[in-house]
Amino acid sequence: MKKYLTLLLIISFGLPQNIHANCQWGDCENGKGLYKWNNGETYEGQFKNRYRHGVGKYQWEDGDIYEGNWVEGLQDGRGTQTFNGSDSLRIEGKWSNGIIFEGKQFFRDGAIYEGEYKDGQRNGLGNIRFGNGNSYSGEFKDNQISGKGTFTYASGARYVGEMITDDDGTKRHGLGINYFTDGTLKEGMFIKDEFSYPTEVFSDDSTRIVDEQQSLIDDDQIIPVSSGTAFAVTKVGHLVTNHHVIDGCRMVSLRFNGRDIPVDVLNFDPINDLALLKISRPLKNPYPINTNNAELMQEVYVAGYPFGDSLSNSVKITKGIVSSLTGLFNNFSNVQIDAALQPGNSGGPIFDNFGNIIGVAVAKVDLRLILENYGTIPENVNFGIKSSVLKDFLVSNNLRSLPSPNLSDLSNSDLGKKATDSTYYIGCYMTVADAKRLESEKVIYTDYFNKK
Repeated sequence: MKKYLTLLLIISFGLPQNIHANCQWGDCENGKGLYKWNNGETYEGQFKNRYRHGVGKYQWEDGDIYEGNWVEGLQDGRGTQTFNGSDSLRIEGKWSNGIIFEGKQFFRDGAIYEGEYKDGQRNGLGNIRFGNGNSYSGEFKDNQISGKGTFTYASGARYVGEMITDDDGTKRHGLGINYFTDGTLKEGMFIKDEFSYPTEVFSDDSTRIVDEQQSLIDDDQIIPVSSGTAFAVTKVGHLVTNHHVIDGCRMVSLRFNGRDIPVDVLNFDPINDLALLKISRPLKNPYPINTNNAELMQEVYVAGYPFGDSLSNSVKITKGIVSSLTGLFNNFSNVQIDAALQPGNSGGPIFDNFGNIIGVAVAKVDLRLILENYGTIPENVNFGIKSSVLKDFLVSNNLRSLPSPNLSDLSNSDLGKKATDSTYYIGCYMTVADAKRLESEKVIYTDYFNKK
């Protein structure tokens, strides 16, 4: 897949103070005329208060030309810019304050892009048709294919899913489906164009066709090995989970609108067991964080995905109280709660009746350890990271404009909606070799090892 890295630079020059010095003809102050700079650049069109204002044509020293609407010296409205000596021929579109935000770009090799721009670059949703007959429709970032989209090959095959562009070109990267011209497909995780998981191919009639050699999982193969929970803390895509949930993962995915998408790990704190994640999608209902720590006997709720999605793919909520203001061995960064936690709850939100975060679910007492040392089975002894520790972690990562805490009680219906909207299932992908090494530290999906 060919990579397009053309940088679209839109440069707008205001008119010099002594405007009449090089005014060739007409009224270059308020009217229509031709202005010429000493370096050979020219503007022919309408003026207002000595600025380019209205319809006009500007030619730069290097031969680039913009022809269209101007407002106070800047491209604003509809216009066309042609390029001299670059791999881009021209761009037609809509401009604001000197920057294009929507348009159609033509390249010398026959490629055509149509879609959104930001800061003069292809950012957002768009379509590109390449000169070789391939095409792509989906998300772009900084002039490159990046995000979720559909890549259609000239042969008729197509890929639908996550993609990235690096120095080596555009690649399938993340969850996706590859449809082949013979009617078969591959669905699963792609890592930089390599199909990593699962190892099945399906025909159109959903008959499973498993290659005998592929049915054996190699130690270097990347597979999903464990899961956890994350929750939204900003509207621009930031989420929080535990460090131990993402530790050792070659790739982390987040279930968003029914599909698993790759997520970026921005930072982590292994001491306090926190991790900051980011997706390139807006999150509509992030949790506010309580500015005060939880109180003893305060009612709390925990949302998450216990046992992954083996029970169901919907969020589960348990209720309890704050049992202690310290964790194990007088850990004052933690609180103890009696709301039920299970494997898969790690990283989930602990919130109060207002819907404010008072903690992050982190651990439960080791059943075997207590049974061996005390001869009894522990009940309802679980722990969370205090909201004050979480707040410090987020502020240290320059997240200061967080949602303000809610000051009024929410109904059970509203609390349930917030938990559903803002709590996410996350998956951890790693090699088989890594999974074997970490099996004692993570809750591993053992089903995948039974194929050996």
